[in-house]
Amino acid sequence: MRIALLTSLLLTACTVGDTGTGATNNGTPDAGSSGGSDSGGTPTGTTGLGACVNKEASPPPAYQHKAGGTSNAGANCIVAQCHANNAKGVDAPGFQFAGTVYLTGTTNPAAGVTVRLKSADKTLPPVVTDTDGNFYFPAMSISGTFTAITDVTGCPTVKPMITSLQSGGPGSGSCNLCHTAAAGGTTTPIYY
Repeated sequence: MRIALLTSLLLTACTVGDTGTGATNNGTPDAGSSGGSDSGGTPTGTTGLGACVNKEASPPPAYQHKAGGTSNAGANCIVAQCHANNAKGVDAPGFQFAGTVYLTGTTNPAAGVTVRLKSADKTLPPVVTDTDGNFYFPAMSISGTFTAITDVTGCPTVKPMITSLQSGGPGSGSCNLCHTAAAGGTTTPIYY
């Protein structure tokens, strides 16, 4: 069963790297694609989370919020009265990590790609972006203090985040808070 997915990826106080865009991020080169293929057409490359995963041909539909009637793609959704686990909005599930993935260099959603996250002692079930590029991992997916790695994949491409996620900090888990083209964002959007 697929989880209905919502908003961006990565959990620190906006000190995280970007998934590969082929450019630089705050003076640090992005990871780029670690995927490719061997002479037989088999995808190659891993990020510590595994080889690439095929894109979903039929990604989950974008969730339309009761308030506003949109999917809120690109919005900071882990805030009070939305999806903050300790102060959820009416009928809203709590999220630990959430964000939006875009096609590289555009504002077009990357629908049907897989987002993966792994801490030192726990690998979360992967999630697939919905038709608006949104994803989320449920609240309490990882507990305590941790460091984690994450990537976005759709064969033959695997785009890892170049730095580790760190628990805690303002905006922790709300990937779109940092990964935005808007003023105040510390890195580019999450690109696939």
